[in-house]
Amino acid sequence: MKKSLVLMLTILLAASLFAGCGQGGGTTSDAILYYACGSEPYLTLDPSVENSNGVCVLQNVYETLTRYNDQTGEVEPCLATSWTHSDDGTVWDFTLREDVTFHDGTKMNANAVKKSIERTIGLGKGAAYIWANVETIEVVSDYVVRFTCSASTSVDLITSAAYAAYIMSESACDQESDWFNNEEGNDGGSGPYTVKSLVTGDQVILSAYDGYWQEWKESSYKTVVIKKHVESSTRRQLLETGDAQIAYNFSTTDISALKANEKVDVKYVNTYNNILLFFNTEKEPCNNEEFRKALAYSFPYQEVIDGVLENRGQLSRGLVTPGLWGHDENCTQYEFNMDKARECLANSGVDVSAVNLEFAIQSGYTEYKDFAQLWQTYLKELGINMEIRERGWDAHIEHARATRPEDRQDIFVMIWWPDYADPSSWFQSMVHSEESPAFNLSYIKNAEWDAKIEEAMQLTATDRASAEALYKEVQMGVLDGAHMIPVYDQVITYAVSTEIDGFYYNPAYPNSTLYFNITHK
Repeated sequence: MKKSLVLMLTILLAASLFAGCGQGGGTTSDAILYYACGSEPYLTLDPSVENSNGVCVLQNVYETLTRYNDQTGEVEPCLATSWTHSDDGTVWDFTLREDVTFHDGTKMNANAVKKSIERTIGLGKGAAYIWANVETIEVVSDYVVRFTCSASTSVDLITSAAYAAYIMSESACDQESDWFNNEEGNDGGSGPYTVKSLVTGDQVILSAYDGYWQEWKESSYKTVVIKKHVESSTRRQLLETGDAQIAYNFSTTDISALKANEKVDVKYVNTYNNILLFFNTEKEPCNNEEFRKALAYSFPYQEVIDGVLENRGQLSRGLVTPGLWGHDENCTQYEFNMDKARECLANSGVDVSAVNLEFAIQSGYTEYKDFAQLWQTYLKELGINMEIRERGWDAHIEHARATRPEDRQDIFVMIWWPDYADPSSWFQSMVHSEESPAFNLSYIKNAEWDAKIEEAMQLTATDRASAEALYKEVQMGVLDGAHMIPVYDQVITYAVSTEIDGFYYNPAYPNSTLYFNITHK
């Protein structure tokens, strides 16, 4: 512990020494914003490739054409001031801001936009697949760029994505991934911060960009340190001493201690992540709807949230999580009710003495194992035997994709979140029929639902209300038949110093916040 504190103080001292000589800082304060994260702050800082933790950095160094407002459910301007589309939703024109410069001093324009997205598509890594429908990107004028798609596509939503939608300078587009990960600090963004330095797998230091197109406040932070601290207790102590201002995900003991500290505000923030149970509808006995319903009624939802998760989750209501269009509060919601479970089991006609279910969980997730064991006890009351099988992710998903249905598990658990603020991710990936299973792990084959999903995806660009209605219809059908069960929506615990203002978590941008909006008191 002593060694880690010495290291932290050394880092803070170094940051304070260079804070005054960075590119930014003309009107910002000399205070340092310290974000203590529980794992590596990034895997790669190549904005075309990163599809993981690095969003906490990229969101503050790079910008996108649009941004999703989770409060209104609307897409708002960012680097683009406005946009139009053809009647069929296949051609989109974005008009760009004319007052934006990249950190290398060059102007942000249509050429940079075209080159950025084409680089991402060309590399084909991370979340580049979100651009699958884009056939061409055309420079109409210096500040107008056109996307032409193979089918009706909600390009305004895609351009707001947390991954694979960042715009970078033309010179950065010519660089290899290693350039972005140089520990001396390289980037090609237009955002409020530049990458000052890195320690691979451990920390990132950001410095304010004085040429940013939005106005800095006197109390804004000039320097941001993002550093890995694996132990919950270490993150808690950094907050208690005032050395860190933001951290997330703590043990129950540490949350209790932080709640008692008047210098810290504990926030439970909702996410677009949910945990789902998939029933193998191509294999006995889960090919029996009444048997699936018996399983659904026997799951102890609230007990899991209160006991296993210790309130780091909320009851799901439908496949699509709250705050995202397509969410339906009126969706079928199974409750823990053993009487109903017994009734459905009797209606199923299944001889439980011959049943031996396999519940496949991913190793390393203690909460999955804990709620599986809890559920196991209730299933025993119904006379149902369930074995819990843990596997690493590769083996876990490979087993679920076995060619023969009888070689697969009976029940599969997985966390899901959308690629961007569009519910199609749940339906296209997990409900639409597949010849070979990828993520449709209930193995649903329903031509009527397929048609509605395809129609909804086509309508999203031109008639979002009708698209939403179709998604709700499919969602209701999936849950009514207990093909899969959303167990809970994930809640993340943040602890924030009361010495700062402006912290906000937008679930469309996982594990990140906009440091530019944060000020010190």
